Order: sequence, then C-alpha cells, then structure tokens
Amino acid sequence: MRFTISAFAASALWWGMGAALAPEPVLHRSPASLVVALLTGIVTAQLARPLYRRSAAHLLWVTPASVYFAAASFGYLLPLVTERVDVLQRCAEMMRTLCAGVTLTTVGVGVFPAAFATHWLLRRIDRRQEPPHLDQQAA
Repeated sequence: MRFTISAFAASALWWGMGAALAPEPVLHRSPASLVVALLTGIVTAQLARPLYRRSAAHLLWVTPASVYFAAASFGYLLPLVTERVDVLQRCAEMMRTLCAGVTLTTVGVGVFPAAFATHWLLRRIDRRQEPPHLDQQAA
C-alpha cells in the first residue's frame, strides 16, 4: 500500500513538473491531464516494480524505458480523453512531440536524472516493505 501511495505522489509531482515546464497547448493544464498523469505514473511504477527486486544497475535501463513509455502513454491518452475531432491523429502527434521533446531538447537533461531518482526512491520503498516469505517464517 505504501508503494502505491508513493507512486501516486510521484506521479502528481511529475505532473507538476510537466505543468511548469510544458507550454499550455501541449499539457492542457486541466483536471483530465492530472488524471491521465496519475494513471500513467501508477501503471509505469507497477510495471517497473518487479525489476526493483534486482540490482540497482537495472535502474540504468529501466529509467529510459519508463520515460519513453510514460511519454508515449500520456501522449496517447490525453488527446483520447480531451479531443473530439481527429483523435488518432492528435494522439500520434502528441506521442511524437513528447518523445521527441524528451530526446531532442534540454528537457531530457533534467528528466532522465529525475526519473532515475524516482525509480531509486520507489525501489527503496518497495524493498523496505517487503514482507517475509513463507519459507522464512517456517524456519
């Protein structure tokens, strides 16, 4: 439960960073964008969670994969929720814009270290709350 709450809080912080850095037409600072960001963050954290049980070196490849997955997911879902015309075209444009923005602009200089720090903190939270296994309790 603590992991999910932490992932929820991290998702809200990521939405806040995006709202502060992104231009208005890209993010649509609306309640829908917050809901999509929270959903994307929770799903991304839950998908990465099994990899947290491995060594910390796995975070080096989990981080870029999660950044691009989250950017593509957010870019696909936001127009799907907020647009009414040419939805699939807008989804493709938004996905391309967000992934290119992370890759080709200076935003990536801050995004990738922040994503690594987020995964590192979520990994620590996940490790701390790990209950003892049944075979350890019997011993």
